[in-house]
Amino acid sequence: MLYKTLEKVDNQDVKQYIELSENGLIYEYLGDEINNELGIDLRGNRKELKQVIFTVLFTGNQFIGQQDAGPKRIFKNRFPTVYEVFSLLKRNYKEGLSILLQRIESYIVLDVICQRIRQERPDMPIFTIHDCIITTVENEDYLWKIMEEELTEIIGHKPTLKPEYWEIEKTL
Repeated sequence: MLYKTLEKVDNQDVKQYIELSENGLIYEYLGDEINNELGIDLRGNRKELKQVIFTVLFTGNQFIGQQDAGPKRIFKNRFPTVYEVFSLLKRNYKEGLSILLQRIESYIVLDVICQRIRQERPDMPIFTIHDCIITTVENEDYLWKIMEEELTEIIGHKPTLKPEYWEIEKTL
């Protein structure tokens, strides 16, 4: 609902934010902007960049005045409308945005995708970890198809998904 509401807003910053998010490029864009404006190069370290983005999005609104809030100010300058919506969600409770996003994620993963799999293929092994659904290699194509279909239906755009494979180490 939040995504669809933002999508209807006729602001260039909202359109750019949505386009970058749809294409899985929001981290890269912000990493470039942080590097260009602050001289902090996080572009080669996805884990560290992700932590900075989490600080930008999930710290309280008052954090923007802190000395080390440069990345948050960059986000506000590049995406002022998006920043304002996120700020409103955190106005009375700074965890409001993160809790909302976690609930959306759990609804999509557990109540939509996993529920469909349980109905269509009740014997298929599935396990969840946050926004990930784990299954066996022989079921990955089916899982991929279901995730793409359901996410496209919910958000209105084909998602950018990335598979991860686990390697089991043999111990003697």
